[in-house]
Amino acid sequence: MLMQKWLQCNLDRGMFSDEMAVTYPSSGIARVSVFVPSTDVSGNPGGLGKVKVRVSVAHRGDTILAILPTSYRDSVAVSENDLSDAP
Repeated sequence: MLMQKWLQCNLDRGMFSDEMAVTYPSSGIARVSVFVPSTDVSGNPGGLGKVKVRVSVAHRGDTILAILPTSYRDSVAVSENDLSDAP
């Protein structure tokens, strides 16, 4: 069963006005960088503080996968510490 959570990430403006560029993790080497609908993010691009993207979460053994709101449903292995129930 998939659960809805918020994933801490980096947020930048997308190519179009209705999308944002999301990069995870928020520090270090990026594992994923994708465009998502702006309605699925919390926070301001380049702003201070935490910015998050709404994801579906699945477990595969000991691995936690965040399924991003992209047209291809891109997924990335994440740390549980980067997930929260609220934006």
